[in-house]
Amino acid sequence: MLRPMGLSLLLTVVAACGGSTDGGGSAVPTVTLTATPSSIALGDSSLLAWSTTKASACSGSDGWSGSKGTSGSGFVIPDATTTYTLDCSGGGGTAHQSVIVSVGATGAPPIVSLAASPSTINVGGQSALTWSTINASSCAASGGWSGARATAGTENVSPATTSSYLLTCTGTSGPAQQSVTVTVNGTGTGPYVYPLKVGPTKRYLVDQNGKPFFIAGEAAWSLIANTTTADALTYLNDRQQRGFTMILVNLIEHKFATNAPANVAGIAPFSGTAFQSTPNEAYFAHADTIIAAAQQRGIVVLLAPLYLGSGCGSEGWCAEVKAASVANMSAWGTYVATRYKDFDNIVWAIGGDTDPSPVLSRTEAVIAAIRSADSRHLITAHNNAEQTAIDPYPSGTLDINDVYTYNSTLYSDVLAAYKVAPAIPLFLIESKYENERDWGPPSQQVLRSETYWAVLSGATGHVFGNCPIWNFYDAAHSGAYCDQTDWKAQLPSQGSKNMQYAQKLFTGRHWHLLVPDEGHAGLTAGYGSGTGFAAAAVASDSSSIIAYLPSSRQVTFSGARLKGSTMTAWWYNPGTGVASVIGSYATGSSQSATPPGSGDWVLIVDSDSFGFPTPGS
Repeated sequence: MLRPMGLSLLLTVVAACGGSTDGGGSAVPTVTLTATPSSIALGDSSLLAWSTTKASACSGSDGWSGSKGTSGSGFVIPDATTTYTLDCSGGGGTAHQSVIVSVGATGAPPIVSLAASPSTINVGGQSALTWSTINASSCAASGGWSGARATAGTENVSPATTSSYLLTCTGTSGPAQQSVTVTVNGTGTGPYVYPLKVGPTKRYLVDQNGKPFFIAGEAAWSLIANTTTADALTYLNDRQQRGFTMILVNLIEHKFATNAPANVAGIAPFSGTAFQSTPNEAYFAHADTIIAAAQQRGIVVLLAPLYLGSGCGSEGWCAEVKAASVANMSAWGTYVATRYKDFDNIVWAIGGDTDPSPVLSRTEAVIAAIRSADSRHLITAHNNAEQTAIDPYPSGTLDINDVYTYNSTLYSDVLAAYKVAPAIPLFLIESKYENERDWGPPSQQVLRSETYWAVLSGATGHVFGNCPIWNFYDAAHSGAYCDQTDWKAQLPSQGSKNMQYAQKLFTGRHWHLLVPDEGHAGLTAGYGSGTGFAAAAVASDSSSIIAYLPSSRQVTFSGARLKGSTMTAWWYNPGTGVASVIGSYATGSSQSATPPGSGDWVLIVDSDSFGFPTPGS
């Protein structure tokens, strides 16, 4: 219809009040009708202009109506594409003409304002997203958030990693978008800033900037006692390049070194009776050099100052600890803490390979002395196999728990430790070693299962072992323990590669938010049992589902607990670090999939809202 115009729009009609005729009698009328412009944006106007010959009367139809002059013009503002027809009559008959005014949706778009305050937070912090709009009737969120939103509002977000938030708002004239980025300190690929701290949920460790610290560790027990500085640098350079973040090292060896308890240069740690005489400066200066070299390469040293030895026997210092007084052991704790308190890359590991109960008062004295002299570093313990770090100690003695197990279903041990209250960070400190004769040696699948079962059952990482790397022995010494005798040749072993691939996979996702999927809400079928159990976990921010399959089989997964409307599923080969996409699906759906080959596989299902890269990339 012809809409009335406001004062800001001009309507001009030029017409003869009674029509027009030339008195020709029988000539047929002609009509000319134009629209300028013929295509407009919603809310804009078009000028209709017409003229006739031999016509005495005109009327409008379709988009307008009523009597019209035989010539004239007027503005129209249609709400949608509209046809305007002019019918004119005279003595010789009738004629008509039509024009179409096309209306697009590209008029003045909505205006969207979106801000984040603060725009930079630490892990676990909050940012307030505030938005307002003009000319918008609806809004939808995507990126770090999802779903419908009001046209104005405020919402708190707590992203685990740096995230972008996009708001798309639509009005009658089309859509408009605005995005903001919330930067999360301590995430990304930059170097860690040590020393480590306990994270906000007490389920994982963080660096000084709040960046979650994934333990991609290795047992390097005899690094200080059994390598020259040059060989130690060869080892550390390689482990840095492969992404290892932690090494487990004895400060003083009792048996497992060429010249034990002296180091490879023949320098003993004590000038006389262990723990009752002056520590030998030259020995500890060599230790300082190695620990500092690890720090320069971003590697944390899980430092054992009091290795007791299997069964409290000759492998460790248990007999010497028994012979020393509590005061002697307190003095030893003070000495090591004072010496190493200014090294940033230390986590203390008390004991080693035995239940410390026979010397508990003395190990507790070492812990108390370390805490008194060194408030910067966390403390854990290495006890007997099938024992967690915290088992022999009163609650609160240690900062980090760990599991030491040879259980063929170690996920059950890790899960039990995960459920300990109050919560405490947890990792797998030792299990079967690559090339270790006692285990046959274990297959690569068994070695990989240690890492994936542990992390997906609540651990914050795994300390992997390889014989002869742990003792740094050569052919003259390794035969009693290892199927391999050249530690340098083992640096690129398949077990080392497995750890490298696992580290890349987990740190590319929100691994620190993974919660064991005990109720099988993420992996709903095909999870199996025993040594074939497919351990799974779902991130608490609904970003990912990750499951480890010890053997190939069909599994079913549900994205009901994932954020957003769509998800992408992947297979990841933990022995090659190569990922292949399964497909993209609605998060509300349940899907079944089978790995593309035999052996063990990792299933990753990501919410598309988070924009994760290809697993392992």
